Amino acid sequence: MLRVAIPLIIGVWLHDYFNGIDISKLFIPVILSFILWLFSSFRFLGDPSYRYRYLPGMIFIIFVFLFGIAWGNLRSTKAIDSKSDAVLKGYVVASLGQTPKSHKYKIVSEVLKADSVVTTEKLSGILYLKKNNSSVKLKPGNVILLKGRLFPFEKPLNPFAFDYSQYLIRERISFRIWAMPEFVKVEKGKPKNSLSIFINRLHERISNIYERSGITGDELALLKAVFMGDRSELVQENKKAFSDAGVMHLLAVSGLHLGIIYMLLIFLLKPLRSDRTKKIKVFVVLIVIWGYALFTGFSSSVFRAAVMFSMVEVGTLLKRSNSVYNQLIASMLIIILVEPYSIYKAGFWLSHAAVAGILAFYPLINNLLTFRFIVFRWLWSLTSVSVAAQLATFPLSIYYFHKFPVYFILGNVLMVPVLAPILLLAFVIAVFTVLPVGISFIKLFSGPLNSLLGYMMDIAGFVGDLPCATLRHLYLSSFELALLVLLVFVLILYRYENRKEAVFIFLISAILLMVSFSYDRFRRGKYSAFVVFSQRSTGVFNDLTFHKNKVFLTDSLNEFELEYICSGWWSKHGATEPDVVVFKDGMPEVKLLRVGKERIMVIHNVRKIFNAGVKPHVDHLVLSGKECPSFEQLKNGIIFESFILSSGLNSWSGRKIKYQARQAGLSYFDVSKQGAWVCSKE
Repeated sequence: MLRVAIPLIIGVWLHDYFNGIDISKLFIPVILSFILWLFSSFRFLGDPSYRYRYLPGMIFIIFVFLFGIAWGNLRSTKAIDSKSDAVLKGYVVASLGQTPKSHKYKIVSEVLKADSVVTTEKLSGILYLKKNNSSVKLKPGNVILLKGRLFPFEKPLNPFAFDYSQYLIRERISFRIWAMPEFVKVEKGKPKNSLSIFINRLHERISNIYERSGITGDELALLKAVFMGDRSELVQENKKAFSDAGVMHLLAVSGLHLGIIYMLLIFLLKPLRSDRTKKIKVFVVLIVIWGYALFTGFSSSVFRAAVMFSMVEVGTLLKRSNSVYNQLIASMLIIILVEPYSIYKAGFWLSHAAVAGILAFYPLINNLLTFRFIVFRWLWSLTSVSVAAQLATFPLSIYYFHKFPVYFILGNVLMVPVLAPILLLAFVIAVFTVLPVGISFIKLFSGPLNSLLGYMMDIAGFVGDLPCATLRHLYLSSFELALLVLLVFVLILYRYENRKEAVFIFLISAILLMVSFSYDRFRRGKYSAFVVFSQRSTGVFNDLTFHKNKVFLTDSLNEFELEYICSGWWSKHGATEPDVVVFKDGMPEVKLLRVGKERIMVIHNVRKIFNAGVKPHVDHLVLSGKECPSFEQLKNGIIFESFILSSGLNSWSGRKIKYQARQAGLSYFDVSKQGAWVCSKE
């Protein structure tokens, strides 16, 4: 299975590099090579052809690799990368929550007309509907006609920042459009119907029942996340608490959730043991697990779990033995064939890695200790599962998220046990939406459910607030990630095959990893930089060395905004926690900094420069604030080689000084347009 999975994944991964190339022409020589090998082996080689048995294998691997490229190109998303006014006719699929200024909806366009685009192809997109007193409330299935403005898919302006545009494209979002409520018309008549619209309507109906039964606010948002897979209403503070506690997987419906449902089904259907009733049991299990996977949106982890449980049940029915590792790889292949973009998603890799870790390491860890008391035995089993999963997933977690939760065992032991009753109670209340049951009766179940949800939030906050709960700004290069994954794979191989080669590969990989870590630490120790980040209407200046991380802000930013801007850069260079200084509102500020031999001056809210006789000489001049000297004053008062316009500079002052600089024939660097400006020394 690996011989199929690896070339397929590599082919899909590299399909962007072959965009525009007719891959079908490359299949012809591969197929002809295979036919030639068949003819030669039967006509000329005879029995000695066994010596060349690797040739068809190589041809097959090349074929699968080319198929991966072709499949990735065939299933690639058509993106409308435009910034222009547009008219759109389409329909609403789902509500995606809201931003501080807009309501967000997932929509599908049937007709889209813009300055450079006219398409009648059905494309998925996001509608940002501005909040005001006349805001219309859109519902799944509403047919809409609107006039708005398209958003372009832009690359991030800051180094190592999260590429949100690329993320949307890989989520099959082809456009983004912003509109005022008065330019959105909901057409009367029969609404649109589809399976996804039906599911989202069902979500809204069940959510209304939860709300009427007394589950509101953060508890309702948490319930929708753990039961429906809808995290649109979770606030950043709660997401951070669960992440710091090492239980972020509880917020995304995953294989754990489906596993709990599967075990409950097996327990309830235990009486169906005869050959006649086994078929009924398998049918019920398959209907429920695939129905729940559909209900929650078919995330990679849920899809993987549904495929694996289906294989187990069908294999049991057919009395065939099951190789769990083959099932795991088979689920990867099926998911990639259904959705090639899955290979770009962290959840796809983390889910499969966690299962591989549990299969390989759980028995070893669990057998280290034995307890007679059933509660202790159960707690140790839960701890063993958490450690085994974390052992396999921590390289990927650090690579994707640049942090590691220290108390993940405590978080999982305290919170995972309540997930089963939460799912059971949530399901019971959801069933009541189609039954003639009074709300007072439903509250008998919603009260305990609300308490359990509150318990989860309290524990997440408690564990996340413990000292040194999360190691932040960690970084792994692709080379280091590959070495760590190889180490885990070799451990699994040695666990089952007991091969001496595995020990040799493990030692070589460990030595290379230590050399890489040592070199990276040595390089960081000599590194220093000054960065002017790009952030709308706010100047963000970062003075960074191995032992110092100081940030100057022209306006206050909350923790999540600052992390979004800078965390990728800090992780890359192993920065410490930042010391943040916010400039006083309206007050002039002048900062002199040095990076190696480069001298940098930051001028904020300085209206005039008075000539004191001796002009200061700097290499780079950074301008910021509502007030700004004229270009003539800058030239007469300061000697500088280049100047940088920060995103904290007033737009009118920025336009004025750019015009004056162009008139004088001097170039400048505009952070708001060109991205972050970096001055560094290795």
